[in-house]
Amino acid sequence: MGIRVMLQDVRLAGVRAWEAKEYRGAGVEKGNGKPKYNAGFYIVPNSENDKRLRAAIKAQAAEVFKDKADKIIAAIMGDTRKLCYLTKTRLNKDGDPAQGAEGMYYLTSARHEKKGPPAVIGQRKDPKTGKFPVLSQKEAIAAKLNPYAGCYVNAAVEIWAYDSDNRGVFATTETLQFLRDGDAFGFDSTPSDDGFEEIDAGSDADDML
Repeated sequence: MGIRVMLQDVRLAGVRAWEAKEYRGAGVEKGNGKPKYNAGFYIVPNSENDKRLRAAIKAQAAEVFKDKADKIIAAIMGDTRKLCYLTKTRLNKDGDPAQGAEGMYYLTSARHEKKGPPAVIGQRKDPKTGKFPVLSQKEAIAAKLNPYAGCYVNAAVEIWAYDSDNRGVFATTETLQFLRDGDAFGFDSTPSDDGFEEIDAGSDADDML
């Protein structure tokens, strides 16, 4: 069983919370047949979030890898396919710092499609249940609480180690809670009605071109 870690006020480097997709990368042109939801987080070095993640990784490695823990972690350090936490600047495919990555550490997390999507929750508890409501994508967008790359969130992830052919320490995305807006990365954008005007009755699509 893994260790649940709460992350407070972290920036999303990327997120796929509503639709699972197969991995496509070097030598994998048609997908690997294992659709996943995923989220990447930028972590401030030496912050409480950083300390929690390091402690969880160390504890899981010790539990699963036993006396080989230090050696295994050292061997997979820097390879995010085997160790979910990158304690140096994340680079893009051109070898330059990725958007928002300078001076930050990086946590990558995923969730298998068969487990269902991560819970995207509201900011206020339901007075009837005393729990945060789990939002649909439509509800999250309507309430302007839809997570996107570049925004800030609170999150819960599970850190777990695996000792087999695919040996490593990984993170599973559990819960995302939108906290506040930030400059969007890549193709993500913050939903906005800026630039639109009211449409008079009788207007048609041609009037908008």
